[in-house]
Amino acid sequence: MLTREDAARIADAITVLRPTWTPNRLMALMANPTIRARRQPKDVAAAFAWIALDPDTREPTRILESGPWWGTADVSAATTGPAYRYTNPRDCRTCNQPESKCTRDGHEYAPAFNGLDRATPEQRAAVKAAAQQLARPLPAIETTTERNQS
Repeated sequence: MLTREDAARIADAITVLRPTWTPNRLMALMANPTIRARRQPKDVAAAFAWIALDPDTREPTRILESGPWWGTADVSAATTGPAYRYTNPRDCRTCNQPESKCTRDGHEYAPAFNGLDRATPEQRAAVKAAAQQLARPLPAIETTTERNQS
């Protein structure tokens, strides 16, 4: 529920974005029962910020309409974040799903750990030859005892 103090803070913040919208007018809009009783302060603030920054919005009364500003104002859903799943070497290398879900995709299950591509002996020899060809000796480092003797 939106308190008077919350509404005043939101109104002050929105007047920074839209100086032509007076705090009293914004407070009156937030006193509307559909906003005051049904919306959380964070949702009201996000929705007002949306319409205040929208170039197509001329009047703050647009907040009373249903629009994308209410759908994106669900801040609580954004705080949970996406559900992450650690990769498992037994997951399918094609769809990155466990075997139980992979079999439903219409392709053959192939575990990722079996798909590790190893270098052939010829490739390893070519890399070794290139490294030896490009190798150069490290510069000699003069020690303090050598420096004192000279």
